[in-house]
Amino acid sequence: MFFGNIGGRSSIISFVIALIISISITPLIRILAIKIKAVDIPKDSRRMHNEPMPLLGGLAFIIAFVVTILINIIGNKLGYIRNFNNFKNFDPLELVGFFAGILILCVGGIIDDKFKISARFKFIFQLAAAAAVVLSGTKISAFTNPFSYDSAVIVVPTWLAIIFSIVWVVGLTNAMNFLDGLDGLAAGVSAIASLSLFLIVILTSIGSSEIALFTAVLAGSVLGFLPYNFNPAKIFMGEAGSSFLGYVLAVISINGVLKVYTAFSLAIPIIVLAIPLFDTAFAIIMRTLS
Repeated sequence: MFFGNIGGRSSIISFVIALIISISITPLIRILAIKIKAVDIPKDSRRMHNEPMPLLGGLAFIIAFVVTILINIIGNKLGYIRNFNNFKNFDPLELVGFFAGILILCVGGIIDDKFKISARFKFIFQLAAAAAVVLSGTKISAFTNPFSYDSAVIVVPTWLAIIFSIVWVVGLTNAMNFLDGLDGLAAGVSAIASLSLFLIVILTSIGSSEIALFTAVLAGSVLGFLPYNFNPAKIFMGEAGSSFLGYVLAVISINGVLKVYTAFSLAIPIIVLAIPLFDTAFAIIMRTLS
């Protein structure tokens, strides 16, 4: 019943499509990375690998994610897919802003994987991507007061909602960057987080059929990449991949559970994404102290 009500069957089919695309093109991305010399050369003791490792692996699951979502959108508009109600929960401008953010992070990530840009320039790309999606309409405009007996909704002023949403997107994007230090870690955590959010949407009806689709496709895209990223890794996801994962999880959490004003709406994404958030906070504290 749950799967039929919110497009779960189509989400699972989309999961499989994304998985197949990702697992099929990752070897091709590896060849491309080696050819253009986008590789990570171990230069210090922080590196866990001893041989040069191809980067750009994130392009595989980015392509898988975008292509699968576009298949659903186009198929829906043409009448071949009817389970998602014409993406009625997403304003077209929000979708444009979402994909614009992905494009910005992808370009910045490829440049960094190839030429190694400074943290300042990487932050500019992250801020631009966050601004693109938030200013297009994806923002946290209200949330439930967890200390209120009747779960009163607190409406956030527009200017504060924009600032808070941009900080959330940039923060989670950086969180996944910090987490990408061991083979399979960032990809594994992202797959678990996206599957957890998918199950929450399916079992509790918090969110929408579109969010079920996005989380399922993200999980399939990342799981298709994981066999090549497990220790010993054959390819790294690189800056584009880690930034993409944090960005998409941030946007999904905003459009999914944070826009549903329940007592647990704010707690759910924090609990699901606890590992990257804690890792980021810990890294900031330790680096500040040292």
